[in-house]
Amino acid sequence: MQLVCTGTHKKEERQLWARIYELGGQVMMTKADEKFPEKVDAIIVDQLKLTDKLVLAIAAGIPILDVTYISTCHQLKEWVPFESFDLGSPRFQKKREEVKIHIQILKTGEG
Repeated sequence: MQLVCTGTHKKEERQLWARIYELGGQVMMTKADEKFPEKVDAIIVDQLKLTDKLVLAIAAGIPILDVTYISTCHQLKEWVPFESFDLGSPRFQKKREEVKIHIQILKTGEG
């Protein structure tokens, strides 16, 4: 699993990365002026802000997942389907409305 993270504080980011690595995943490093690497499975978002990474993910159609995806996978010791953590889903409507960001719901069964 290759992931990009955005909207995280440095302290939480290190713990998030550690959990991703423990699960056998990789954190893909990107700069604001770069495209995402070819194989990014999802972007993990803590604080929903209109960051360059989030804009790139929206434009590329990459699944945008709430940070709780990683803690859930870590607890279960396996990667789980994306759908319950999709920031485009009705579950996260209030979070999106607070920052006025529109994210479409996932349309595939990937995860």
